[in-house]
Order: sequence, then structure tokens, then C-alpha cells
Amino acid sequence: MIRSKGFRHTQTLLKYYNEWEQAKCTFWWNESCLLKSVARRNLATGKNVTQSSTYGLWSAEQAIDSNPGFRKSWSSCSSTDNQTNPWWRVDLSSVYRVNRVVITNRLDCCPERINGAEIHPLSVGRYVNLFIPGDSKYLTLCEVEVYGEGGIKQADLVF
Repeated sequence: MIRSKGFRHTQTLLKYYNEWEQAKCTFWWNESCLLKSVARRNLATGKNVTQSSTYGLWSAEQAIDSNPGFRKSWSSCSSTDNQTNPWWRVDLSSVYRVNRVVITNRLDCCPERINGAEIHPLSVGRYVNLFIPGDSKYLTLCEVEVYGEGGIKQADLVF
């Protein structure tokens, strides 16, 4: 929830939030404005993450800590050990139509540690997985951002 002193109405706050985000909402309140603001929220923030192994203190959680690691990658990036088919996963807790995944790479060294990385699913799902196929690979991620629409609980799905 967006909170700000001085605003009494959610409609007004949403309008100003969308203007701040450079959205082109022209109405005080409608579903289109709401969807635009929700689509800009990083769905991975605060979610459960895991990876196939952990190199030293480079835990999976560091890839979603809102710190892209520009200054101290060792304390704000995640990394697996050198292994076969390393992977990293975030559980979004609900099913989303994922339309964008943004990955921030290391700037200090080792940019090849995301070469060949694949992202699954590319559209709809509860989990976003990144992995690098092959032998003797590291997977290092300084920040992962996931954007999309939805929010359907797994229990609500009918197969």
C-alpha cells in the first residue's frame, strides 16, 4: 500500500503515484491505473528464494535485497559454487503472467557468470527459475527483478 501524509483519498494518491511513475492515467480511478501501478512492483521482493549451492556467503536472498551490488558485490550478490547446471529460483507465492525479468550482473569482475542463463517460465507461473546449462559453471546474480500481472493463488487454479 502506498502511504503518504496529506492524501486522504486512495484515488488521489493513486493518480499522483501514476504521474510520478510517468504513467498516462487520465482518470482519478479505474482498473487501468491500478494495473499499471501493480505491474511496476517487483514481484520477487520479500519472496522465498533458493539456489542449487552457495559460494561462501553469497546467498540466494542477496539477489532480491534491492541492492544491485555496484560497490560491494560480495555482500549483495548471490552466487552458486562451480558446478553442473547451476540454478536459482524465486517462489512468487501466486501465479503471475510474467512479462519482464531484469537481471543485474556484476560490474567488478566475472561478467561471464550469467552467460547462457535461461529463464523459466517465460510467461505464466508461480516460480521463476534461472539456470545455466553445462559443466563447471557459476551462476552469479546481483539483483533479480520480476514484473507481471496476476496474483492467483495456486489453490484457486482448476486443472
